[in-house]
Amino acid sequence: MFDIKNMLKVYFIARNQNCLHLEKSPQENLLFILELALKTGITCFQFREKGQNSLKDKQEIINEVISQVQGKALIGLSINNLEQALKSKNIKETIEKLKGK
Repeated sequence: MFDIKNMLKVYFIARNQNCLHLEKSPQENLLFILELALKTGITCFQFREKGQNSLKDKQEIINEVISQVQGKALIGLSINNLEQALKSKNIKETIEKLKGK
């Protein structure tokens, strides 16, 4: 069973749009910030990629986020509608591939 209280102790939420003002591409900056957050001890990460200026094709960055976070923190993905929820079903397959199963 999961210890939810400890897993949610340091909950970090970020999205591509938070990185538009930085020098590199928003995706590169988001992954760099996520790496720093993991090193400083986040226990849960919510990838909140929705709304204006959100990425059209999120799968590549989702794969990167999963590979960076895997085993270090929980991952949450925000969605807006049923269509996005159905597309996110592929995330489980992606995780299994990254684990080498």
